[in-house]
Amino acid sequence: MRPIRREARGLSEIVGTLMLVLIVVGAATSLSIFVTEYQRQLQSQEAYVHDQQLEKLRVTEVTPALVGTSFVSMTFDVASESSETSVVTSFYVNGNPVESYNVAEISPNASTVWVPIAPGGQLSLDQHEQVAVIVYFNPSTPSNSSFYDTSFDLSSSSYVTIALQTAYQNQFQIAEVPPTAIAVVTTINTWTGTGYSTVLVLDGSQSVEPDQNNSIVQWSWTLTDLTTPGTQSFSGEKWALDGATTYSPTDSYSAALTVLSSNGLSGSTTITFV
Repeated sequence: MRPIRREARGLSEIVGTLMLVLIVVGAATSLSIFVTEYQRQLQSQEAYVHDQQLEKLRVTEVTPALVGTSFVSMTFDVASESSETSVVTSFYVNGNPVESYNVAEISPNASTVWVPIAPGGQLSLDQHEQVAVIVYFNPSTPSNSSFYDTSFDLSSSSYVTIALQTAYQNQFQIAEVPPTAIAVVTTINTWTGTGYSTVLVLDGSQSVEPDQNNSIVQWSWTLTDLTTPGTQSFSGEKWALDGATTYSPTDSYSAALTVLSSNGLSGSTTITFV
């Protein structure tokens, strides 16, 4: 009987060894699969971060259409400076998400064809492609608004921030502020034929456009006589209160100046003087 026991014990040892080998091989295989999958995920993540860092879009040329001082629409350009295709998933104007918009490719050899982008749609930009985007403001007719918040309105005296977000979770934006109207009263001496006379001048030349890409293109004045009620309007960077203006040196006046920038934004100020 003893030889049989030794044989059984030997068989048991062989089975145990085989089981151990199988366990080690299985563990090594699992570890190899884990390491391979981890490396694949790490390489994929590194490639994603690399592409994310290389992505670059620019928002330029903001051009509003106005009725009075309210925006009716706004057109802006989006230019890709990336070497790969970029996907814009959403636009925001002053923090308000755009629901739908129209887009047209900018090309010197192609006519402008506006393509509507429906709610939830995305904009794909090829490398170095440039497009124009237009959004609409219409709180009085919500169905014509481009925004989820159809009551959103924008005036020409407001700042404008346009932001876009891409599938790579990058955000690119442009911010524009209205010009600052500065009105002062200066004097000049003019020859009357018999002598010199001091004439008051409304001067808006010190008004400031903070954006170097834009400039002030229009100065509009409203002169109000506070003593003998009456109002006059004129335009120009400066205006002399001489014979061309009904002006009485003994009356008090207010002068309202509105300056308009080349990007459609405006700023206003009012001064009083005697």
